[in-house]
This record gives sequence, structure tokens and C-alpha cells, in this order.
Amino acid sequence: MSGKLWWELFPDRLGYELAALDAAKISYQRDEQAFAEGILRLQLQFTLDGDTVELYAIFPDLYPYFRFELEAPNLYLPHHQNPFQKNLCLLGRSTELWNTSDCLAKFITERLPLTIKAGLSDTVDEVTTLEQHQAEPYADYYSYQFGTAIIVSSDWKIDDHITSGTLILGLNKSLSNPLHAAVLEIHDEEANTIAQANDRLANTYAKGRVAVRWVRLAQPPEQNSPEFIFNHCRSLDQFPSKTESYPTNEGRLQICAALFPEEIRNWRQLEDGWLFSCRIEHPDSWEIWKKDQRTRHRPKRRKRSR
Repeated sequence: MSGKLWWELFPDRLGYELAALDAAKISYQRDEQAFAEGILRLQLQFTLDGDTVELYAIFPDLYPYFRFELEAPNLYLPHHQNPFQKNLCLLGRSTELWNTSDCLAKFITERLPLTIKAGLSDTVDEVTTLEQHQAEPYADYYSYQFGTAIIVSSDWKIDDHITSGTLILGLNKSLSNPLHAAVLEIHDEEANTIAQANDRLANTYAKGRVAVRWVRLAQPPEQNSPEFIFNHCRSLDQFPSKTESYPTNEGRLQICAALFPEEIRNWRQLEDGWLFSCRIEHPDSWEIWKKDQRTRHRPKRRKRSR
């Protein structure tokens, strides 16, 4: 494979991109330090309905075969924007939706206004022709521990009036990092069993059991931080002293689970998603492990980390 940069392999392409920005009257400035390191990063300003939208475009190493990323640090869209990294969803996930003839200026002038309109709207009728009818799981935006897998049955539905309790994680090996586990039981505060895994799953994850406090959240945690998520769950737990602590090679481990509304399987329809965070008491370090219900239609398959 050639060691040349993409604008060296396709010398006319960079000029084409910049000329299109000029023609669209989109001001831009190149990050010279990034460019010297072989990365094209542009800071842009685009006027939309009289307001100036600040943008950052980052081109991939294999451009134009792969799409660029467009970040809008001052936009706050409930949909179609990563709430933490601030990059925008201007295309569907399928790679076939990107064409090598597409360019940054076209996406900003044609797709960005539609993305903002759809991203701000909570009315299905307004967005039905603007976006793919595909669920957008909020839990996708969180960072989580590589190699971790926590299985939750796709058949379970926790009644809305049940807001906290304790769940039991079954282990398929000793408690370690990364964690491999399955939720075997969910209990309410009166110790009533409100959900229970089948025998096959329980027998597969029979190397140990860990009790975990869980709480229901009205909305997803607003920070991509395991420490914040853990403390947020603890602050909403009416019985935080019930949180168990377990010895591991790295220190004593505590785990909290959150149940919160997000799009799981169906477009613009909220269901219950799960998020797990943990704390190592000593040494003082934090890890995050999460499981959402995107794969609940395959409850016996392990969710792979990204």
C-alpha cells in the first residue's frame, strides 16, 4: 500500500474540495499543525437562517473512499449528534450511502440544514421523510471497557412504577477485568423477583454471583464518564449502603446498573436500555462496562465491545 497521503495520491481532490467551499461562501481555516502530521482538519463557519454555525471537518486517511466527520461543538441536538464528541450524523450507517463524488461543501449546504431540523424535532410526522427509520440507541455514545459482555434477556420488561432494586449477575469465570456476565435475576426493593433468566443461561454463568444495585433514570447520564455515571446512580439510589463490594486482583469492585429510556429496536420509540458502571476502590481507578438492549433479540449472544 502506498505511503502517500490522500491529497498526494489525488492532488486535484483537495483543490476541488476547497474550491467548492469557496463557491458556497463557506469560510474555512486549515489546521496547519494537523496538516503537517498528515491529517486534514478544517475549521469552518456556515451561515444558516442568519446564524453562524461553527464546524470542524476531519478527513480520513483513505478519503475519498471513506466519509469525513463533521463536528458542531456549539450545537446541541437530541438526535443525530453524538452528545459527547459533537459529531453529526449526516448519513445513514451503511457505507453504500457514501459516494466518492460527494464533497464537504455539498454536505454542509444540503444535508446540514436537514440534519439540524430532524435533530431538533420530537415530532415523528415532521421527520418521517428526513431520516432513516432506524433506532438510534443513546448507549452507543458511551465509551466502555474493551472485551466486556453483560447479557440481558430480550424478553424482560420492568414495570415503570418499579424504580430501583437489586439484580444478580452470573459469571462464566472468576470476577475479573474484562467482565463476562449475565443478568440472572432482577429484584425490586421488597426482594420480589421481577425477572429471571432461563436455566440454560443460568447454568452457563454459574462460576459466581454478584449482587448489583440498579436504579431507573428519567434520561441517560449526561456525561461520558464512568465516575460520573457511578456517582449519579448512587445519588439516586434510596439505599446506596446496599451496594456490595467484591475483592479482585485490582482492588475491591463495586458495580451499579442504570435503566433508562432509549431507542432500542424501533425508530423513534423508547424502550428500556441498560448501562453498567463500576468502581475499583483500591487502587483508585475507574472502568465502565455497559450493555444496552440493541441485541436483546439475540439474548444468548455476547455483545462485542467497540
